[in-house]
Amino acid sequence: MASKGKRAVPEGADPDLVKLSDVTTPVELDDVLTVPTAFLDKMPLTIEWSQKFQTHTDKYYEVAFTNTTKANAKYYLFISSGKLDAFKGLDTAKGANGKLTVKVTTDFQYGQKDKTGKNRFLVYHEPVRDVMKQSRFIEGSFVTYGNMAGGFIDDKKGDNDASKLIDVGTRLLGDPLRKFAPK
Repeated sequence: MASKGKRAVPEGADPDLVKLSDVTTPVELDDVLTVPTAFLDKMPLTIEWSQKFQTHTDKYYEVAFTNTTKANAKYYLFISSGKLDAFKGLDTAKGANGKLTVKVTTDFQYGQKDKTGKNRFLVYHEPVRDVMKQSRFIEGSFVTYGNMAGGFIDDKKGDNDASKLIDVGTRLLGDPLRKFAPK
């Protein structure tokens, strides 16, 4: 992925958010992640979605996680503001070294670029939000950081950023977040 279109991280946000790109090792159920505590409640994104013919909005915190089970691969995690304390409660290391250590459970949902699991990102929120589309998070991240959408767009020589955004909408609109199946 080319770095074209990336912006600087806003002050106070996780600097890893603009460094992430094509991750080919997807996070899976029972993988262990580390998440820096310093950025957990910084720079919320406003995510909007429709459910039961009503429009809803919530603030989500976007941070980079490290998958310690899978060669320290890094990618995106979105945590609903209403579930932030519950997420912190999943920490098995009690905040050691300024990081939370969390095991991926069926309480997480995910989105991804393709059926291989490329660029899989995680969402931790209320289970009743299972109708949410992954494009809501890609769009929110891109608007704030100019970063995540690039991992969902195949670079083509000569394309401009506007055509790439249209491509994102066309290819991802309607793809739901997925649930991890229990083992």
